[in-house]
Amino acid sequence: MAGWKVRVLSTAGRLTLAKSVLASIPVHSMGTILLPKATMAKLDQLSRSFLWGSNGGTKKQHLVAWERVCLPKWEGGLGLRPAGSMNIAMIAKVGWRLLQDHTSLWARVLRSKYKLGEALTGNWIVKKNHWSSTWKSIMVGIREVIFQGQGWVVGDGKSIKFWTDRWVSDQPLVDTTRAELPENYETLTVRDLWQEGTGWIWDKILPFVSDNTRLEFLSLVVDTVTGATDRISWLLSPSGEFLVRSAYILLTRMENSWCDQLTSF
Repeated sequence: MAGWKVRVLSTAGRLTLAKSVLASIPVHSMGTILLPKATMAKLDQLSRSFLWGSNGGTKKQHLVAWERVCLPKWEGGLGLRPAGSMNIAMIAKVGWRLLQDHTSLWARVLRSKYKLGEALTGNWIVKKNHWSSTWKSIMVGIREVIFQGQGWVVGDGKSIKFWTDRWVSDQPLVDTTRAELPENYETLTVRDLWQEGTGWIWDKILPFVSDNTRLEFLSLVVDTVTGATDRISWLLSPSGEFLVRSAYILLTRMENSWCDQLTSF
């Protein structure tokens, strides 16, 4: 960000340059490891200073709070993205690929070294001192992003917790029940409440769900024939595939209106 550019560019020009330079140079590093917080803060500082025309020893007043500047344009901001949130969103993509990939060499090495389980539960997600910096970064992305935005597509139903996982809608069934669940119900899997030949075990489901949810169940079938397994799906994408932009929206706490935001991002 040479000093002469501050003087010859308009505010719009400085904004464009800040997005194209400071937002693109660290992309490769951001997509592989969590950068130090001091580095993220420095990147944001450089963006702020350049945007408002500061140049070396000459400091210009920042007329709008940085948090406001980083809001999307449809929210009244300028669309600059905080480096820290983008770093986590991008590293989460690596975690998503790892959960989906069972064949490539890098995935098999990490799965073997860190005893990666199939479901998003278990000892493999508990932080340990011997983890490498790369694995610690991946786990931050998994915990802070993927856990918050992932759902399930039903296969054989063995990996999905019927009441506590998100598989019918974008929230767990336990959050919408009409009555309190009996003890131990929260540990039941989808397969536990499906009977081959007859379908859903309604007497254990209907007392707790709404009529609309019951209609949704009528369109769902547990696969006990082809051997298809349950798989995770990204709820903030119509296709179910992970998107960094939707992960960024999730991180910046705009998930309440994510459907409208994603169409104009």
